[in-house]
Amino acid sequence: MLIFYYVILLKRSGNVQQANDIYIVVWIREGDMMIGERLGIGKRGCYFVYLFMVGLILGILIVNIGQEHWITEDGLLNIEMVTRMQRSVSNSDSLFPYVLKSRILCVGILLLLSTTMVGGVAIGAFLVYAGLSTGCLLSVAVIRYGIRGLMLVLAGILPQSLLFVPGFFLLFCFGTECNQLLYGIRSLSAGLIPGEWRSIWMKKLVRVFLILLFITAGCILESYVNPKMMGAVLNIIC
Repeated sequence: MLIFYYVILLKRSGNVQQANDIYIVVWIREGDMMIGERLGIGKRGCYFVYLFMVGLILGILIVNIGQEHWITEDGLLNIEMVTRMQRSVSNSDSLFPYVLKSRILCVGILLLLSTTMVGGVAIGAFLVYAGLSTGCLLSVAVIRYGIRGLMLVLAGILPQSLLFVPGFFLLFCFGTECNQLLYGIRSLSAGLIPGEWRSIWMKKLVRVFLILLFITAGCILESYVNPKMMGAVLNIIC
């Protein structure tokens, strides 16, 4: 039985090619080089975390340097905004289609971009932007409300992030692997026979299904569970 793996070194028909910090598609027999896949995913995951942290630190610095523009009476998370959030009543049945549409649209755009030559850049930019947004929001919340602000941010991202994080991690892995397969190793992709291509893309379709499953389940939590957590924390803050 042949299994599909991602490794740092490519060994095929006795020839070894060096990958420059890129993950290469390779066919190996079941049980062989199992450590290769684990190392590859770990290294790629570190790159994702680094990019997110760069954005996070930038967001924190931007807010702290320009507090006079961010911490104003009509600025982000001002007391009037928080009070309106506390008094609002969430209709989960109406919220779910909106949340699902926005999340699936984001996933779809990243999936489409991953099939282009700018796929890797798009994923990196998305990670930096996500970190930047988180850093700005977290800084404003803590400056305004202290530890209660931290509770507010955590309530805003839980429990759906427990599913969004692995879902988007799979998405980023899929995007980088797909981009590398199509554009990064032409000699390998050109040498694959039609049967190998079909097997590769069938496995990738399974990954897409898992991504959509995680994101959809996260949207359910965001629509039906998160509003109750937000309401409890907002009662503490206000």
